[in-house]
Amino acid sequence: MQGFIVTLKVDGSQQVTKLDRATTLDDLQTAIGGGSIEIVPRFNAFRFEGNYLECVAFCDEEGKIKNFPINKYATMKWAILLEREYSEMPDYLAGDIAVVFGDAEFIEAL
Repeated sequence: MQGFIVTLKVDGSQQVTKLDRATTLDDLQTAIGGGSIEIVPRFNAFRFEGNYLECVAFCDEEGKIKNFPINKYATMKWAILLEREYSEMPDYLAGDIAVVFGDAEFIEAL
């Protein structure tokens, strides 16, 4: 089992965490800076080391209520995935975003 959590930070930087075990709630909360976890709908592909990979993305469920800043980088990545469905971007992502991907066993354990 092998997987990664790439945290897309509000400042545009990324933090990569490699895991050889199933992802835990604590892992996800640490990646986004705490709070309740929510899946980002349709954020299901991510380019990592030159390859596009299937993924699941998570955010703080109350990030907007908590007035977290807009995560421009993550919102841009999400917008690319949504452009087939919407002529305008219907929403934005706030705060740090955790993008999780890995081998089949790792993803199945999510």
